Amino acid sequence: MHLLLRSAAAYSGIQPHALFSSPAPSTTQQNFSVESFAARVELSIWVRPFPFAPASASRLLHEDEFESAALEFGGAYVCTEGMPQLANLEV
Repeated sequence: MHLLLRSAAAYSGIQPHALFSSPAPSTTQQNFSVESFAARVELSIWVRPFPFAPASASRLLHEDEFESAALEFGGAYVCTEGMPQLANLEV
């Protein structure tokens, strides 16, 4: 039996002005995708002392930061800050 003792958490962020439109196929023939290669990603790996231990008992095993990471939003996750023409559109 394999029990989960490690978990990962990733957080990413981008300044809205760094997003640009990206061609993406859509059933509505409109472009609902934005992307950037200037994102920052923070990754942390946690380990639990025993199976099913509460998250508060976990200890940090490793963490790292990545600059210039790729980040893309599309469809229902489109970032309207990057595409002001979609600000009032419900997707």
